[in-house]
Amino acid sequence: MSQKRFRTGHLNDIVKQEHRTWLIFPIIMGVLLFRYGWEIFAVSKTQMMLSNALGFLVIIFLIALVFGCIPFYIRRAKLLGAKKELLSNCTFVTMQDLDYYRDKLTGLTPGEISLLEDLQIEEEKDLSAYILWYEHLGLIRETEDGYIQGNPKPGENEKLRESDYFLIDKLLEGTSKKHLQEWKEQMMAEAVADGFLKKRSGILPSAIDRHAKKIAFLWVILLIACIFLIASGTMEPAMQEAYGNIAFPLSDQVFWFGRKLNWMLACMNTISGKANEVELILRTPQLLSTMALCFMVFALFFLLLLVPFLYLKMRSSQMLERADYVRTARGNEYAEYIWGMKNFIHDYSYLNEAEKDALALWDDYLIYAVLLEENTQIQKEIMARMKQ
Repeated sequence: MSQKRFRTGHLNDIVKQEHRTWLIFPIIMGVLLFRYGWEIFAVSKTQMMLSNALGFLVIIFLIALVFGCIPFYIRRAKLLGAKKELLSNCTFVTMQDLDYYRDKLTGLTPGEISLLEDLQIEEEKDLSAYILWYEHLGLIRETEDGYIQGNPKPGENEKLRESDYFLIDKLLEGTSKKHLQEWKEQMMAEAVADGFLKKRSGILPSAIDRHAKKIAFLWVILLIACIFLIASGTMEPAMQEAYGNIAFPLSDQVFWFGRKLNWMLACMNTISGKANEVELILRTPQLLSTMALCFMVFALFFLLLLVPFLYLKMRSSQMLERADYVRTARGNEYAEYIWGMKNFIHDYSYLNEAEKDALALWDDYLIYAVLLEENTQIQKEIMARMKQ
């Protein structure tokens, strides 16, 4: 048995936000370029304009790396926690390795279809699908002021659950938005009763403790190593002063970074305040490479300092997306049918472009398209009307 994964709109949005976090660095670079770039180019000689421009871009990149790493780490930790949990929610075990499924999903309510996709009820999407379904069954009818009781065909009420009666009453009253949480809890209980979901089992405390201890040990070792690298520049002169001219073994390797850091600081102190200090930096490739190395070590140091906070940030974000239930074997079986239906709608139909007026033509399939986020236009129309 293999695994497959739904790509939901929420998961795609998290992935897009994760990609956009890289914009933090070019934004900082743009601000620095706008603030100081014209001054650099104003004092540059015409023949040195290109080299100065390239060198200045390298310098502001290194500065952006240091100043941007903290918001970058924090944002990424939050998104990583949410993404990790969503990927788990959207993953199911395949039973038949289906790619497409065209038959109606009989025996499943719209809420159960949504839950088997990502273990969550998404209010706007799922509420829109239920309104379409009730209109299709003739249970409610849209008016200028909201919804009124419809004239259902004989036997249509037999398809309803307790949660359906509850939601229909609230739609007719115009108070559905205030009671969504109660409605969601009812649908979750019905999915459990039908054997599609079961309560998530907790992780043993001993397993958590072992995992946390390994991470904490690795973090302490890396933090000590990074602190030693940064402090080695002051440690070597102090040891030489205390122990005279004693030659310590491997001193060249141990204090290599400290010497680099001290040399860079000495160079920067020498050229600081001079009219052509940028030009002097650009004419010293070794200084630029040493600056890059030092700035990357400082960025790593900031990361290690923030690790406990970032871990808590990631865990809190993960818990916000955490589902209290998981799929049963029966739930995985039907999740695969839903997966095949989603692929069929996406690849072989025009339901993603169908309008609400086509409901009678497409029957249940248009409801599936809304539930599986293959048609978002209808959802927007219904939500816009409810807001009015």
